[in-house]
Amino acid sequence: MKTKIQVKVGEGYNIRLPRTIVKQMGLTENQMIAVIPAGYKFSILQKNPDEEIPAMIVNLSSVNIADLFSFLNMTQRTGMLVVIPESFLSTSVYFSNGDVVYAFSEDRNFKIGQILYKLGYINEEELRIAEEEVKEGGKFGSILLKKGFITTKELWAGLRYQMEEIIYNLFSLKNGISFFIEGVKVDPELAQISLSTQNLLMEGFRRMDEWTVIKEKIKGPDVILELSPNPPPIKVSDTVKKVLETIDGKTSISEIIRKTRLGEFGTYKILFQLLKLGVINVLGEPVQTKSEEVIKWEEKIEKYNKCFKDVVSIFKKKIDGFDLKKHLDDFKKSLSERMKKVFQDVDIDESGWVPPSKLAENVRNLLLEESDEITKVGGLLNILGDQFVIEAMNELLNFLQFLGRNLLDEDSYKEVVRLVEEIRKG
Repeated sequence: MKTKIQVKVGEGYNIRLPRTIVKQMGLTENQMIAVIPAGYKFSILQKNPDEEIPAMIVNLSSVNIADLFSFLNMTQRTGMLVVIPESFLSTSVYFSNGDVVYAFSEDRNFKIGQILYKLGYINEEELRIAEEEVKEGGKFGSILLKKGFITTKELWAGLRYQMEEIIYNLFSLKNGISFFIEGVKVDPELAQISLSTQNLLMEGFRRMDEWTVIKEKIKGPDVILELSPNPPPIKVSDTVKKVLETIDGKTSISEIIRKTRLGEFGTYKILFQLLKLGVINVLGEPVQTKSEEVIKWEEKIEKYNKCFKDVVSIFKKKIDGFDLKKHLDDFKKSLSERMKKVFQDVDIDESGWVPPSKLAENVRNLLLEESDEITKVGGLLNILGDQFVIEAMNELLNFLQFLGRNLLDEDSYKEVVRLVEEIRKG
């Protein structure tokens, strides 16, 4: 197993670098490197008064790590970015022409063995055997493949996931230092995977926002979940079904992640969505007969209902024998396939009142059914649920306004327009 050399950088920071990197930088063990200011928030490293190392050092309390990634991408840099947080467990990220090709972290949680175990690709015994043989000089991935513990596809997926998780973890750092060494390349013996820096940044920002919300609801990997008394519809996406099959009131979230093989963020996100939609509950917490989201959607629908009833009353006053049901049948036929599902079996009465509980339930079921597609493009399901409810209400408003334009006199139509604009502003 290759040893590491410790290199001192400035005052108060000890950075452990692979021996090959130390050689490429022309350093010796425990050599002192001076940090020379080279402009606002940036510095260069100097080995001696006459020789500069082509590198820049950044204080992470002043510069966001994501901005640094963006800079390296835009300037198409090739080299190694070393990030040292307050924990002093450093991370090294290698760039080639601005894109990430390799990442390594000293944090044990990001070791490939731990990653493959968390993903459910290997079990505890296989992990133990591989770790023992690595100590004797073997390569972890090769050992797993030779023993048949894992397939090439699973190992490749694990390596890619490992790199992505290492980088996403960096985006949350607020303190520490980071320095980029120009021209340093990855050891040829290491498996390189090219990742688009722009894609990593977009996904990283999305994850940071969503993790904050998710962790307010789900406190950690030891949490145990149970199905709620209000079960999900029979038709759900394959991904949601896979998750639901693991929820039995006994299995922890860490084991659910292993069983589903969806990764930590992917699993947490679906569990959060199911909690918000009232399909599952945290064991030991009070069980709600109706989820927060469904209640919120019902309240929103009721606000629109007042407008619908006011508009329909205008039609009934001005048009003898006005048959709302007949017009609503035409309305439902004209809807998109998605909106047809939202309005399915929603019996709007003669006054124009939309039953909130049924339409909200349809929205919940549609989200569960389409969660695979929605997860790919990002965003939490409850946010999309709000959009579905508003879209459905606006579709009905548009249709009633259309009827008014064609069936009512000018003054009555103006009153319909006023009511529609008023509810939309509110």
